[in-house]
Amino acid sequence: GWTAYGWRVPQTVPSVVYLAAVPWLAEVITYGDPEILKDFHDKASALTRVADEWSAHDERPTDIKRIRNAVAKTGRSEIENFRALEGGVFFDSSLADESRYEDQDQAKQVRAALSELQHQTGNRYASPFYAMLLMDGDDIGKHMSSLSIQPAITQGLAIFTDRVSTVVYDHDGFLIYAGGDDVLALLPIDTALDCAFILSETFTAAFKEAFDACQTPDPDRFKATLSGAIEFAHMKTPLTRTIMDSHDLLDRVAKDGRGRDAIACRVWKPGHMALEWAIPWEKAVDDHRVVVQELAQAFRNREDIEPTFASRFFYRIRERLELLQPTKAGKSELDEREAIQLMTAEYLGSGLYEAQETDKRISTVQAEELVGRLLSQCQRWTRISVAGGGYACQSERRWEADGALLVRFLAQKGVER
Repeated sequence: GWTAYGWRVPQTVPSVVYLAAVPWLAEVITYGDPEILKDFHDKASALTRVADEWSAHDERPTDIKRIRNAVAKTGRSEIENFRALEGGVFFDSSLADESRYEDQDQAKQVRAALSELQHQTGNRYASPFYAMLLMDGDDIGKHMSSLSIQPAITQGLAIFTDRVSTVVYDHDGFLIYAGGDDVLALLPIDTALDCAFILSETFTAAFKEAFDACQTPDPDRFKATLSGAIEFAHMKTPLTRTIMDSHDLLDRVAKDGRGRDAIACRVWKPGHMALEWAIPWEKAVDDHRVVVQELAQAFRNREDIEPTFASRFFYRIRERLELLQPTKAGKSELDEREAIQLMTAEYLGSGLYEAQETDKRISTVQAEELVGRLLSQCQRWTRISVAGGGYACQSERRWEADGALLVRFLAQKGVER
């Protein structure tokens, strides 16, 4: 007499190793030479194959949008098997691990095939980092105490929950959980910030739609906002540790530290935290685009034209920003405009003009704009309540290098050069 309600649970989920490799994997599927791809696939599947026929392709049921699209664009049915290989075969360090792959003779053949594939696609490597995204609504419980708006809030939560899976899928992620105002998902590092922002917009829009549908007056000036935490973790970092840390990052840093309606990120390299960055959404986004994500792409493009100069700039940025910090009296020797000009000079002096192709050099005006946007993400901003209701972002007038270091991390996709 019992009836079970719910949804079908996926039989397999993408490993964090596989998710880390997604950007690179999509690229090699799209641009890789068919013969080189086949050689790599055959050697890798021979390494991972055992009695169970699915073991060599244990990622086959995984549905990652970017990989699905890349396979479809090739028009080659045999690539379907290539994308389904076990994630560890995309990393030389994993292939060299005897505890993971006992047949090291075969593993060496796979490593050689992988090296050839990497060389053929411009010496690009799979990133060993993936992203865990945790999001939670701001002060929803407090507003639920108002009986007049409870129905609208309940409907808003239902609308949002229904739309989460589509947003995560569109950003090549795997949704672990979505219920009410909570979200937990795994994503590649190059889509996590964009996904978080779209989810925050979806959350606000869902509540506006619900309040309009219920024709509910809003005496409390209630605006639904969603704070988020992103852990950029190395694939060897224990998953439990990453999950536990994400809650601290969300509650203590994004919400309590930045006043809610904010995003916070940490980068975890093996054994230590490399950086922590947090900022209200209002300052993280410009023209509906996440600024650090756009900056990462811009610096990546410059690095492709003139290798190493950007790395030199970022290597010294913590030291340089420390010189711009205000004195104990709270005053800075330089105003914001002067700080941008000084850092632009540093940027242009990082080997930028060593390139012989003058038509590809960046102008001083372009460099100033780029550096100005970068420094905007290095300021410490906090949301504070203002008289008459509402919130405003207030700068603590301090510079934090972690914003720039996050741009560098995303530009290099966690792959040190």
